[in-house]
Amino acid sequence: MPARVTSLGFAVVGSFEDAIDAWRHYTQRFSANAPAASQSRNDGVILAATSGAVNVRLGGEALKAVFSADASQAFQAGGLDAEESDATESTPGREPEVAHLRSIVGLVWRSVVLWMVLLALLTLARLLG
Repeated sequence: MPARVTSLGFAVVGSFEDAIDAWRHYTQRFSANAPAASQSRNDGVILAATSGAVNVRLGGEALKAVFSADASQAFQAGGLDAEESDATESTPGREPEVAHLRSIVGLVWRSVVLWMVLLALLTLARLLG
């Protein structure tokens, strides 16, 4: 339930139609390859809605990235095999860049403001009613 409420908030404050479309069509791609069923379903809902809300491609190799510590570098990402990459197709949208993090942070802040305004309105209605 919290993942779906969060995704709904992202859809309202982001691109609503794209977020709902990605939520409906791409959630299964995220949950099909993860080991824990309930956790992966929740992750898939949030990632798909976020992808649609800001029009950024999520998934693909990001789902199977394996980070290993190395003495010369802090972390290094592992790649996918050819047959695994077909199973983990990413969502539609622009290629992710570092500048998109600002959009994601803005999306989260707008969502927080949305829920705070809703909470304030419900509190006001309770006090007046």
